[in-house]
Parts: sequence; C-alpha cells; structure tokens
Amino acid sequence: MTTVAELCLTTAPPPARRARGSALGRIWWLGIVGAIALTTAPVAQADLVDVTGGFTQYFGPLEKPAGSLDRQTYFSIPGAYSFAASPNAAYADLPIAWENGVGNGSAGFVAGLGETRPQIDFYIGNASGSTTLLRNSVSFTPAKGADVGVGDVFKLGSFTFTNGAWLGGFPDSLFQMNLRTVSANPALDGHMLGTYLGLHVTDGLSPDGSRYSPDPVDNADYFYLTSSPFFGGTEKIGYVGVYEADPELLPPGGSNTGSIDLYGQIGSLIPIGFANPQGVTLGSAIPVVDGLPPAIPEPGTWALLLAGLATLWVAAHPSAGGRRKAIARQGA
Repeated sequence: MTTVAELCLTTAPPPARRARGSALGRIWWLGIVGAIALTTAPVAQADLVDVTGGFTQYFGPLEKPAGSLDRQTYFSIPGAYSFAASPNAAYADLPIAWENGVGNGSAGFVAGLGETRPQIDFYIGNASGSTTLLRNSVSFTPAKGADVGVGDVFKLGSFTFTNGAWLGGFPDSLFQMNLRTVSANPALDGHMLGTYLGLHVTDGLSPDGSRYSPDPVDNADYFYLTSSPFFGGTEKIGYVGVYEADPELLPPGGSNTGSIDLYGQIGSLIPIGFANPQGVTLGSAIPVVDGLPPAIPEPGTWALLLAGLATLWVAAHPSAGGRRKAIARQGA
C-alpha cells in the first residue's frame, strides 16, 4: 500500500504552464500532509511481554557399546521419558574413537513443530541403564511479564546448569533452542529466536598436554550461545563456566550447579548477553592453560592418560585416584 509519505515523493510536478504560486502551494500542502502522516504513524508502545520456549534437539558426540566396552549415552526429559542415543557417523579425524563406540550423532526432544522442552538431563551409563555416571542437566526458565518496547533490553529467561560427566576431546555439544515472545501488543508479539547452547568440555591441560592446572576456572566446563553452526555461524555470546563436582576442583563454597540470566531485545528477538551469575564463572573465552609448572601425576593417572591417548577419547571428569581430569575410557 502506498503511504501518504510516499505520495509526497512520487507525485509528479505540476505542468509548467501552471502558475508558479499554485505549484508552490500544492507542494506546501503535500508536505504538511506528509508530516502529519509521519508524526501520527503508529509507534510500538511498551507493553507486557512473556517469553516462551526451550530445547528441541541435540547435536554432538554420542557413545554406544562396542566390543567389551559397555557404555551408552542417554537423554532424559524430566517428568516424561528417557532414551538411549547412539552415534551415526564417525569423526573423520578420529577413526579409532568410532571403533570404540564414539562418534557424531543427534537426538530429538520434541514430536511436533513449535514444541520445546524446558529441561534436558544427559548422562553416560551402561547399555541396560542400570548404572550411570554423574548426570548433567541444562534448563531454561523463560521470563514473564516484562514491560518493554521495541529495542528495550530485558530479561529473556534464566539458564541453570549441572555439570556431570560427558564426552570430551570431541567437537562441542550443541543444544538447539527456540524462543518466542507473547504479547497482546502486535508489535511485540511473535518475535522468534533460534539459537544453540554449546557445551565445551575442558580437560584442564595445556594445548600440548604437558601442563595441568588445579584452578577451578581452568577445569570448569563452558556453556555459550552461538548462531547456527550448520550455516556458517560462528558468533558466540559469553562463556559460562560450570565447576566440576570434584571437591579438589571447586572454589570455596562452590558446587557443580549454577545459573545465569539471558538478556536480549525485541527487533526481532536478539540475544545481548549474560548477567547475574550464580555459582558460575564468566569469561570472554575458554581459558587456555599455559605457563604453569608441569604437574607430577600419580602413577595410576599416567596409565589412564596413556590409555586415553591410545583411544583418542577422554571423559570430562577426574577419577578418584588421580588429579588429572582427562580420563580414558575403560572397558572394565
């Protein structure tokens, strides 16, 4: 539809034979009408906005039983169901990992379009599910009743993380998320955000594997938001470090569960950053261990480390008998 303002720009000039005063008068009146149209155009006023949404899918490393290794990755939707998830493709540069049951895969958490899940638990257990390692959990609680307008920064919701045992030494895990605004104001309703919550499992080691850090920040596993990696997206928003459960790798009074708020703005729905960390550490990047004196690991740790290098597989958490966090997959 052509607006009054557009008409001011597209109306043909009056014929040359018309009087000069008449032409100027016509242009003057058109300018007045255009100004009124621009000043009276509807502006999105602040109004109440709810945010809805959660998690829909997982992409990343998974494990299945292989040979004598009885290990399986699982996902659980609290209050609904749990299921085993297995890899469907090898990582091209890690063929030995595939022979030992570890590869790339995906898992879906919803059955229909528009559905989301507020919380996902994920963990490693045996094939029967009768025994499991320490569970991980991610949840998102959408914010309700924010009084905002277009462009205002406001709280979208809160993440809560629990750091358990998961697959490390592989490309990061990704949890797909969909968020949507709900408002009685049409200008504020129906704005969408599709993003991914990434998980980077650290090992507390320097890049060459020669140095170990006892610092809880260096050993924390890091969550971050990222644009779609499947379409070339690389931008990341914040790095939220969640501490290990091992008492030796916790700060004083700390735990392996923490939370943080996500802020954004409407226009569409744009994530801005994290705020209000509780029990987590914030960083602009994942820490790199460097410049530390080499650790002297216990004898049992050397065996675990060498086995891990042989299988090209590390888990996220330290054993009871060793200080290093990198643990090899064990068949026993």
